[in-house]
Amino acid sequence: MNSLLQILTQSFGPILQNQLFPVLREELGPMSNRHEQFVCALAMLQLDGFVIVRRGRAARDMIEPA
Repeated sequence: MNSLLQILTQSFGPILQNQLFPVLREELGPMSNRHEQFVCALAMLQLDGFVIVRRGRAARDMIEPA
């Protein structure tokens, strides 16, 4: 039976190496091994589901001065 680590490595490894890391390196420059581990952890958490995207004016722009 495959361990959870093996399953995650097989699933996320190619995506991270082929898609995410090249974009990050282009934007940020070289990453240390520690940075890559941090990015892997964030990618596995799938935090994008918790981010609220709103279109239109920012709330601070909608507040009228008193």
